[in-house]
Amino acid sequence: MTNTEPRKLFQVGDRVRHQSMPEWGTGTVAKAERVTVQEKACQRLQIRFDRGGLKTVATAIAPIVSADDPDTTLQPRAMEGDGSKVALPAWLENATEDDVRARFGRLPEKITDRRVPVAERFQACLGLFRWTTEPRSLVDWAAVQTGLPEPLAVFTRGQLENYFEKYRLNRDSALRQIVEIGKRECHPEMVKILAAVDRQTQLAVQRALKATSK
Repeated sequence: MTNTEPRKLFQVGDRVRHQSMPEWGTGTVAKAERVTVQEKACQRLQIRFDRGGLKTVATAIAPIVSADDPDTTLQPRAMEGDGSKVALPAWLENATEDDVRARFGRLPEKITDRRVPVAERFQACLGLFRWTTEPRSLVDWAAVQTGLPEPLAVFTRGQLENYFEKYRLNRDSALRQIVEIGKRECHPEMVKILAAVDRQTQLAVQRALKATSK
């Protein structure tokens, strides 16, 4: 027996976002068909993302939402002009340098909200270690932080690297605090969470903890 029809049916031409892959940017539905996945009625969508290219996803698994959904953030708004100017998020149009640094340095609420269980905060924090100063990763990170489809059209690579350093310090500080809480309150599941991530992330976490313990 399958579940009822999905609550939201997307149509060709709809503008959407993948909540777990914000670096892909906004996408346009190119094909939509009804299917059953894991005994759930859903849709199989082909979506052409602005930054991620063409992807095929099932809505029973992938958290696809409308680009107009109030839960999505940093929706770009085009500047006035002849169309040749870069589309800017509303927050950036009159932003000061302090505003920009704050935006680049912010962490997801799931990590900073102390009401979230510490193990969930820890797992979310580990996910931030996928971002590095490697060129493609740096640009993807900047796109997520700013809502800009092409961050290098507004900021230089040097600026992004400087902003990333502030982000890294915030991330590592949050990690240290979460780990201290985990040790104090005895959360053994955090060890399993760390063991489940790739070796590169494990090493990065170890370096971050070692650096902040000095």
